Amino acid sequence: MQDAHMSRGYCAIGILGCKTELNVGGLWRSAHAFGAAYIFCIAPRFHRIHRRQASDTTHAAANIPYYCYGTLEEFLAALPHGAALIAVEQTPSARPLEAFAHPRCATYLLGAEDTGIPENILQRCNHVISINTPVCLNVATAGSVVLYDREAKRFGARDTHGTSTAMIYARRCRYACHNGLYAPMRKA
Repeated sequence: MQDAHMSRGYCAIGILGCKTELNVGGLWRSAHAFGAAYIFCIAPRFHRIHRRQASDTTHAAANIPYYCYGTLEEFLAALPHGAALIAVEQTPSARPLEAFAHPRCATYLLGAEDTGIPENILQRCNHVISINTPVCLNVATAGSVVLYDREAKRFGARDTHGTSTAMIYARRCRYACHNGLYAPMRKA
């Protein structure tokens, strides 16, 4: 008899060179909400997290493991067999998230907000995807969007006309950008 949970797969999400604990805490919370198996950091630029983060109001730290890898090689050696490595990066060659079919088993890699993911690491990934926005998102927010998209597509979320919720969102973003409804934030 086949296990009912075998078809759902799994995912993990993490940040390369993360600058702040707050981004990890926010990503941890989203990972908990969207059912990720674990989160990770590769070569973080802050001291290791030993306590629950203020942004973790759901107590995700008690439910989802956090792994810290000193190097990319250490991370790759620990990558689960069969999991696709998917970079989330704003590059011209990246596939738009709204057109991406998530693999059953996936590990999503986000770059730090100031450095992104270097080209030599992007080349080692199975896929590179991007979120179609006029400006870069906060890294924890970008992770939340990717995890939401995975879940929405997994459950086939559709409106009454059969359009996926991810496609509706992408269309609204393109419309808002095209019509000048998104303006860059100004410093006060």
